Amino acid sequence: STWRTYDRWRKQRSIEQIEASEADRASAWLDGWVLQELSAMWPKLRKNMRAGPLARNYLPAGALLLEHYRATGQEEKTAALEHELRTLATAIGALPRLYETGVLKH
Repeated sequence: STWRTYDRWRKQRSIEQIEASEADRASAWLDGWVLQELSAMWPKLRKNMRAGPLARNYLPAGALLLEHYRATGQEEKTAALEHELRTLATAIGALPRLYETGVLKH
């Protein structure tokens, strides 16, 4: 599932045994092309909350983007995306999962 992929990515980023060069390459890849594209595409996505289980596919991508906004200190974008993810998760019944995984802090 997409949540397992996100959880795996999160755990992988926090494991200290990963060599610095591997972590640097992964971080550069994420911070470079992937996050720039996701940031540009996110507002254009038509997030249908009535798509049933498919609507959950937006949450991992949004969570990744939210983590990036927090890490780079983009408070305005963080607040807006947090609100959007909270609204989407509430509509599809996934709000507890966002708290469990640490995507939403409060």
